[in-house]
Amino acid sequence: MNIKKTIKLCSLGFAAAAGMAAADVFHFTSPGADQNWTNVTNWVCIKEREDRVLPGNTDQARIDHVAVRITTAVTVGYLRSGVGGPGTVIIDGGSLVTVGPGKFSSASYNSPAIIIVTNGGSALFNFYFMVGCLNYPEARMEIYDGTVRVSGTYYHVRNYAAPDPMSTRTVIHEGGLLEVDVLELNAGVLDIAGGKVIVRRSRADQISQWVAEGRIVAMGGAAGWAIKAVLDPETNYTVLVAEPSAAPLSVGMRSPVPSCFGKEKRI
Repeated sequence: MNIKKTIKLCSLGFAAAAGMAAADVFHFTSPGADQNWTNVTNWVCIKEREDRVLPGNTDQARIDHVAVRITTAVTVGYLRSGVGGPGTVIIDGGSLVTVGPGKFSSASYNSPAIIIVTNGGSALFNFYFMVGCLNYPEARMEIYDGTVRVSGTYYHVRNYAAPDPMSTRTVIHEGGLLEVDVLELNAGVLDIAGGKVIVRRSRADQISQWVAEGRIVAMGGAAGWAIKAVLDPETNYTVLVAEPSAAPLSVGMRSPVPSCFGKEKRI
């Protein structure tokens, strides 16, 4: 490679780095009844700016000590809730897409926080997503009649160090769908309460172990329900649902490794 080409490539590299560094952090600050994401007066950028704008495709949207409601289509670099204090994000018929490369999003980081998806709402998180981090409890994801997709790993309490008890919980209600590349249940409970979970890359023995340990439960762990796991032959994805059972698995019970996997090819 000649000197001119080397200088040109270096210049492009510095330009790209400068572009990434230009990302801003926006705090949602509305203390009153107006929880609207699209109201620019509800946002404050940590950098000095003369204009009031919404967080954009390279920016971090921070939700601490407030609740925000999304009713339209929203795209940001990444979303972090529950970093500097409790936060609530309600995706109420709207859609949220995070596009920031190499940047995680979270339902809770080091404070109690919750994301609720309802009324046909949807969320797509590119890169990995955390419901809690380290040993901080009270992180929740509630999916009603809506969809959450993660193009990466869905973590329950990333970097968790046992044995501290965790109240972290993801609940998939009727009409809800959680679809992820990889599932990591380090702590807490994944409750399939009438909805569906799709894992694109999974191991049957790991899924069965989580079911046996009570980390994946059906209908809140109610008697008469069990987790059914089916491998879709067309996609090779693992599909998890709740089904009636006379002898459901419960917390603390163990069973042989592929006990929760059904013989059916599709559901």
